[in-house]
Amino acid sequence: MSGLEKIAAEIKQEAQQKADDILAQAKAKVKTIADAAAAEQAKYKEQYAERTQKETQQIAERFASDNRQQRKQALLKTRSQVIEGVIGEAKQKIEALPDNEYVDLMQAICVRNAQAGEGKLYFAKADMGRMPDGFADKCNAEIKNGSVVVAGTVDTIKNGFFDRLWQNRAKLFYR
Repeated sequence: MSGLEKIAAEIKQEAQQKADDILAQAKAKVKTIADAAAAEQAKYKEQYAERTQKETQQIAERFASDNRQQRKQALLKTRSQVIEGVIGEAKQKIEALPDNEYVDLMQAICVRNAQAGEGKLYFAKADMGRMPDGFADKCNAEIKNGSVVVAGTVDTIKNGFFDRLWQNRAKLFYR
């Protein structure tokens, strides 16, 4: 090998060594960047998984709450329907009572709910004809701290009576 070839081989070998060093440094940088990206990706995956878990739990809790609310509303509606049915049946039974039993019931309601002072009873038109003379006297005989008088009729109620007390309190009994 000639001197020139030797020098060219040395230059080539040095260039190859520098290229290998640069390539090794580049590979190391690539590995560092890839490791950092993988770590960051794992961190984002963990954060996303936590956030997704929390959102899923919140959705499940809202769903459960909505279900409980719907169940309560359905139960309340059913109870309300049952109560309305029972009240409707009771009203029908009361309306169908013979006059003497009906009057006794109205008297018991009047006495039980009487308040202190003088009250005025306004009956429904349908009931005014069922009330015997002296109804208020019979009630007053049992009322302890007050009295009532039959003052007339009210068109706004179908059955029962409206009690207007001197203290401006009013109660509607058996509509």
